[in-house]
Parts: sequence; C-alpha cells; structure tokens
Amino acid sequence: MLTIAQITDLHITNGSQPKDRERNAARLRTVLKSIYAMKPRPAAILATGDLVDLGQADEYDELKQILAGCEIPIYYGIGNHDARSAFRAAFPATPVDENGFVQYAFMLGDLRVVMCDTVEGKEHGGFCDKRAAWLKRTLAEAPDTPTLLALHH
Repeated sequence: MLTIAQITDLHITNGSQPKDRERNAARLRTVLKSIYAMKPRPAAILATGDLVDLGQADEYDELKQILAGCEIPIYYGIGNHDARSAFRAAFPATPVDENGFVQYAFMLGDLRVVMCDTVEGKEHGGFCDKRAAWLKRTLAEAPDTPTLLALHH
C-alpha cells in the first residue's frame, strides 16, 4: 500500500508578521509530527504551494529550517503566494521545465506523480498555455501509467 501525505497553504512568514510566523510554523511542526506517526508511514510528502506567505527569501529560509530534519522525502510545488525566483534560490535541486516553471514528474513505486506549476502573484489560481503544453507532453510520455496530478488551487 502506497501512502502519500499532501500539505498545502503553509504560509510560512517572516518576522514582519510575528503572530502569523509563530502560528504557521507551529502548525507545520504539528502536521509533520502527525505525518510521522501515520501507519503506514507515507512514502513522500507533496507540499503543493503557498509554501510561504509573501514570497520573500527569508520566509524560504524559515521554511528550510523547519523542514531540515524531515524524515520523509518532500516534493515541492509552488502556489500563488510563492515567488519562483526566491523559491529556486532556496531549493535549487527542485526541477524546473524548459520555461523555468517548477513542474516535473517522478515515480513513487508504480505511481507517477506530476507536479504542476501555477500562476504566482494573483489571488486566484491560473494555468497558462506553456504550462498546459508541458502537462500534455508529460502525460503523453506514459499514458498507461497510473498518474497523480499535484498542483495548487
């Protein structure tokens, strides 16, 4: 049995919002403890966007600090509150497509997971033609493989 945990809307923030900083960081730590206690333990955690609140570098530093000891592999996607350039600076190992969007596919056992990028800086989700073309090509590469799409919004 394959178990995957999905977390979203973490909204980790910096010292400019001290109340939110403490509350959101504590929530994430509590969620991680709950995930670690799951039986069976998840094979992966999908963090699907709005990882931080303002898209600032120090917020990603805070996120990295909280997740530094994570016991389960984490796969990142970004949401409308994230800033692609600041995210990429903090998490350079996360793949991007030919357009620089944070989207990629990977296997978890027999399941293919496709992480999709969405529009940043808007209060709503969005998916442009370039992202859609990448998704169409990526899905066509393995049409008979069970596939999970992961994205924000």
